Amino acid sequence: MNSVDIRLPIKPVRGQLSIFSVKDGDPWIKKSPPVGISGDGYCLPVEQLEDSSYRWIVGSTFDEGEDNLEPWHTSDACNREQAMRLVDYPDGNPRSLIGVGEFVGVRCGRSLTNYWFANSTSWDIFIDSFRLERDFMVCSGGQADYSSATRG
Repeated sequence: MNSVDIRLPIKPVRGQLSIFSVKDGDPWIKKSPPVGISGDGYCLPVEQLEDSSYRWIVGSTFDEGEDNLEPWHTSDACNREQAMRLVDYPDGNPRSLIGVGEFVGVRCGRSLTNYWFANSTSWDIFIDSFRLERDFMVCSGGQADYSSATRG
């Protein structure tokens, strides 16, 4: 059977979860949430291990166009920064989050046709794109949200 030559508007998106070890008594333990949270990334509650240390899973990176399944130190660094934002702990010492493992996966992402950066002057363009039934990405504060505009 011959391959069908169809170009789909998709691309790989790499994501890495980081598994951190945190020592007993570290201030991160009190800052970690009692339940899983999601926002600018996500994290699970810390889990105390038999040696009295804690395990904390934080992620995930969002690396558009990447399909590399090897762990990246830069992704761990990104997830440390995410942890600080997720639990509102800007004074936390990211070096206290010791990387002991990771999970790397690749998912299917959609290729975007237009990118709009959300600020006070671009909302009119944003609305026009919505009316024109275009795909667009809203970028605000360094984070991106994908929207597909369709008329109903």
